[in-house]
Parts: sequence; C-alpha cells; structure tokens
Amino acid sequence: MGSQLTNRPFSYKIKRLSIPGEPAGTTGRGTRGNAVEKTRGTGSFAPEKIVTNDDLSHMVETSDEWITKRVGVKERRVCTTETATDMGVAAAQRALEDAGVKPEELDLIIGASISADTISPGLAGMVQNRLGATCPCFDMNVACPGFLFALDVADGFFARGRVKKVLVVSSERMSGLIDWADRSTCVIFGDGAGAAVLGEGSPFPPSGTTPPSTRTR
Repeated sequence: MGSQLTNRPFSYKIKRLSIPGEPAGTTGRGTRGNAVEKTRGTGSFAPEKIVTNDDLSHMVETSDEWITKRVGVKERRVCTTETATDMGVAAAQRALEDAGVKPEELDLIIGASISADTISPGLAGMVQNRLGATCPCFDMNVACPGFLFALDVADGFFARGRVKKVLVVSSERMSGLIDWADRSTCVIFGDGAGAAVLGEGSPFPPSGTTPPSTRTR
C-alpha cells in the first residue's frame, strides 16, 4: 500500500461467485451467499513525500529498470511526520464524507494493519477515538490482503443482521518497518491508507470466500 497512491478515493470491483446447488436469484438476509451490504463511500490518503526508483538507486544497488521489471512500481509515498493513525483517520473521514454518514451512526469499525502505532489500542481503536465514534471496534493483523478479509468479516455481521453501517479502514506505515538497505524489500513498499463505509444494500460475495476480481485505483 502506498505505491503510486494519490489522495483520490479508490474503488473496488467484485465479481459474484456462484455456489453449487444454490437456487438462482436467491435473496434474503442471512441466506448463504446473499449478505446484503453495499459500499456507500470510500476514501484514501497518501503522504506528500515521494520516493522514486531513481532515489532508491542512490541508496541501494538497484535501478529504475530493475525495479520496474520486477515490481512494476515507479514511485512510492513515504511518511515524514504522518503516523498510521493520522493516515487512517484522514482516509476514514473522507469515506464518511463520501457516504454522508456521521461517526456516531457507525455500528462497527474494523481496522486492518500490521504497522499500527501501538499494539493496544490498535488502529481501529485509535481511529474510533479520533473520529468520536462510540461503536465496537477491532483490528485484523493480515498484511497485504487485510482490507479484503476485513470486508469479508464485515459481510458476516451484515448477514446476521447485527449492523447497518460499518467502517473498514486500513493504514500501513511500512517505511518504519522495512530495512532501507535491503533492495529486495525496500523497493516494494510504501505508506498509505484506504477506507470504505458499508451499508445495507446490494449482494456481496458468499460468506467464506474472497472477492476474485478486486482492484484499486
């Protein structure tokens, strides 16, 4: 997260998976494969500082050509004073604004991060506090697919009728964890955050599955 990100909202596309033996057109809350939520708003944040492949070539034995061929990245955003919480809050605020939802309306916040500022409280708790929300919150420590798994976990809460509005937020400050002298890893990672507000609505992939067609922009 963070490579070539801009401060524009991101979106993801989901392809519906079919379940063998599932009746066509089946609908209804809690029915297998038919959780009912939709993305009401999205937001993202990336630090202003840009580190290009050429910049890295002066730090480690590498080149723009080597990185582009193997990683497909030309630049990445890197924090200066921003914390993981700062980025997560900024992304969450943009998602809430995009959705037209107030923090006090949220029923749940799910955070996804392996680089939260503190172990406890984690990212979700810190974001909840800064937003002024009062709903339950928890973190998932899942690295790269964390945001996708968080969406799937949120799906379960909607399927059981436990929630009406959920904030999913992921924020990674990998620049504080990686070894900038190791060219095999420092060329890959960057810093940034993304968030989505989910509400009751259209079908989502079946419980227990991962969206097969997902991208950010």
